[in-house]
Amino acid sequence: MNNIKEKISAMYDGELDSSEIDELIEIVNSNKDMQKQLSLYSLINVAVNQGSIKLKPQTVHKHSLKNI
Repeated sequence: MNNIKEKISAMYDGELDSSEIDELIEIVNSNKDMQKQLSLYSLINVAVNQGSIKLKPQTVHKHSLKNI
């Protein structure tokens, strides 16, 4: 597994062993772009795993759009 994005995804899927996770953390710590990618995967992971939360659509009233 050479692609760093694949490694990040594999980490969230529980497919990396501890030494691979340590290696990934070292790479991510030294690379701002990879930190952003890790944050994105983290956000996706939280969103996917929050299936029990029910979101209700909100009604927007015309008078609330005046100040936009």
